[in-house]
Amino acid sequence: MRMTALRSAGFVAALVAGGLGLWMGISPSDAADHAEAPGAAADAAADIADYYAWHTDDETTVHIVTWASVLNQTEVPQFDDAVLVSLHQAFPEKTGEFADLDPDVSAHARFGTNSAGDWGVQVTITSPVGDIVISGPVGEPLVDEFGAGVTVWAGAADDPFFFDLQGYTDTITTGDLSFTGTDALAGANVTALVIEAPAFSPLMHTWATTARDTN
Repeated sequence: MRMTALRSAGFVAALVAGGLGLWMGISPSDAADHAEAPGAAADAAADIADYYAWHTDDETTVHIVTWASVLNQTEVPQFDDAVLVSLHQAFPEKTGEFADLDPDVSAHARFGTNSAGDWGVQVTITSPVGDIVISGPVGEPLVDEFGAGVTVWAGAADDPFFFDLQGYTDTITTGDLSFTGTDALAGANVTALVIEAPAFSPLMHTWATTARDTN
């Protein structure tokens, strides 16, 4: 299957107990992405909006990638069986530096429908300790059957990104920094993939990508 990468979003994250440090500017796309050019907007199922990652107190990492913004509350999630959604992690060398951007752990999500037309998701996680496959219906929490402590969820969710559109417009128009405190994305949905898993390392570089089968 020939895949063509369409979108990526990511950041270097120093994930340590009690805190989360983010440094932007490593990957091809390093910011929230909600208003698109026509070409990208036409492929909502592959259009990444945001990527979030953090540590919890029990040494679990939570990864959330969202796409297909901005949906209203009545629209269904945007899944496509020709799109691969992937989350990646690369761990530093002993020197503390990142040797490259080749992932040490990746989670690849594929979507498809059953005979009744219901959407499901299959997530394959590749890691140094072996592969884990988790599958089931979207909209439900899915727990791996291997006892690895991995949980997956995919579906429509309220867009967590805050954007003060009026404040932004006023700032551009007047040249003075403005802030109204009103979220222009309130009530808007995105499609989301959430993966919770044990932390492989206290320090990692993590990013998300989408790709489309062009055959």
